[in-house]
Amino acid sequence: MISYVILTHNRPVCLNRTLENLGVLQSHEGEVIVIDNASHAPISVPEVLTNNLPVRYFRNSVNEYAAGRNEGAEQAVYPWLVMLDDDSYPLNVGHLDIIDYIPDDVAAVGADVVLADGKRGYGGLPEVFIGCGVMLRRDVFLSLGGYQNHLEYYAEEYDLCARIIAAGWKIVYDDRFQVQHYMDQSQRDVNRTLSNLTRNNALIMNRYAPDSKRKWCIARELQRYGEISLNEAAANGYNNGVRDFLESLDQYSRTPLSEEHFDRLTGLAQARISLSQEDALKYTEEVSLCEKGKNTWAVEQVLHELGVQLVPDKEHTDVQVIATLSPGKIVDAMADNTHSSQVIIPPVRNVMKPEYCFSA
Repeated sequence: MISYVILTHNRPVCLNRTLENLGVLQSHEGEVIVIDNASHAPISVPEVLTNNLPVRYFRNSVNEYAAGRNEGAEQAVYPWLVMLDDDSYPLNVGHLDIIDYIPDDVAAVGADVVLADGKRGYGGLPEVFIGCGVMLRRDVFLSLGGYQNHLEYYAEEYDLCARIIAAGWKIVYDDRFQVQHYMDQSQRDVNRTLSNLTRNNALIMNRYAPDSKRKWCIARELQRYGEISLNEAAANGYNNGVRDFLESLDQYSRTPLSEEHFDRLTGLAQARISLSQEDALKYTEEVSLCEKGKNTWAVEQVLHELGVQLVPDKEHTDVQVIATLSPGKIVDAMADNTHSSQVIIPPVRNVMKPEYCFSA
């Protein structure tokens, strides 16, 4: 039924915890494939978990970063892949409950990624999953070439999701598929992180944005990560990322998406659907924004298209719009009772909950 693919690098303690938690899941048909991305020393794994899931171990001679997952997909024997990091694992078997009901046009199901503090991961978009918790059709993943190794890590999911959308598939989010992510920080360097995020996000916009939007999208990404670098005191990382982006342009050819597909990738299409259906916006001329986050610009654009004025003072508006398109942050915001009357943007397409589905 499922091949769990776990990517690891120099974190045996994290990996052991993930394997232990996989082992306590309800017994089911599947396998676990551990891809060791050239750890300093080979890692020992059990041949079988407590729930009888067999474990296979493969060691890469060099660190292939996110593209190391491709080897796991090649070795897998089941039609669905559950991609995990060595510090993430399913909290339950909710993904097993939905697997037989996933529509034929859906290639990937993003998980509800829960962090150690109980909050959600704020990455991803309506049709961009978080890489440490996603279920993918193996044949689609392989046919599209998997992850691209020149991106190394960070934002590689956006690149893959763009190719999935371009190939005619859909990506959904289902909150019954829950993944715990401990986000081990032992190997994270803030300047390296900012460098990769800056380079990769700008490269992805350069490759997939339609001609009419390319320059604006690149500028927006560079501005966003420039602001983050100031907050994180990571100017060196940001400057390195800008330099690497410019030096990589010739190696990363343009394959722009159609306007329709690009709007799905950025979440703009889903924002249009959800906001246009909100009754509250039909009877008000002014709103304020709260919970700003991923692609707030898309929320602002749709409100402008609907003729709704944005005001900065929340105290003088009856309606607040949750201004993020990250499914995780939407979930947390919906549980927050401190806001006044709200317009909730549900940028999710739950497989078994058609009332929350978007017909993209």
